[in-house]
Amino acid sequence: MKKEKLINAKEIKIFLILMAICFFIFIACNRVEGNPDNQASAEMLSYVPKNGKGTFFNNLDIGVGNIWEEDYIDNNGEPKKGITCGLWFYLRHDPSQNTDVRVYPEKKVLVANYSVEAVDIEEEGVMLKVSLLDSNK
Repeated sequence: MKKEKLINAKEIKIFLILMAICFFIFIACNRVEGNPDNQASAEMLSYVPKNGKGTFFNNLDIGVGNIWEEDYIDNNGEPKKGITCGLWFYLRHDPSQNTDVRVYPEKKVLVANYSVEAVDIEEEGVMLKVSLLDSNK
């Protein structure tokens, strides 16, 4: 009987050690790195499906929809025809800044203290890069 308890205690100890290692790996993999080149204190890159919603930095929800092809003027002032989409911004801590905007690939939008770039737009969703701007710079 005593031998079985000793084995179980060892198994529990190994299990707890493995859980701690997994926890630290999870934290390390989900860390948001700063990016001083664009004055952002943190960035997130995330795919948001059509008619879906992404949450960024526990404060900003971005809805995606109305994806279709149309004519637009790109960042260089050149007329283009391509896929665009609507983004709806919901700030949990300041709903007065909620807004919506139409974007095309590589379009950047500033909302509150966030910079949002539509990295890539497809019929089924959008890849967004969201930067939390550092208000101390």
